[in-house]
Amino acid sequence: MWDDIGFKFQGEGSKPYWLRRSLASDSFEIYVERRNEEIVDLEVLAGSLNDHRRRILAILE
Repeated sequence: MWDDIGFKFQGEGSKPYWLRRSLASDSFEIYVERRNEEIVDLEVLAGSLNDHRRRILAILE
């Protein structure tokens, strides 16, 4: 089991953004493609997260 989930954005070096202590104060939809019921296409997910980068960071800060 994971204790936390983090991600990095292109162009920000190795700075990770961790979700464990984040409390979402907004919501939005992101596009993902599923390989099957349990697995999403990571490149599509990364692209969707990058497209919503500013909004995600505003929620996490």
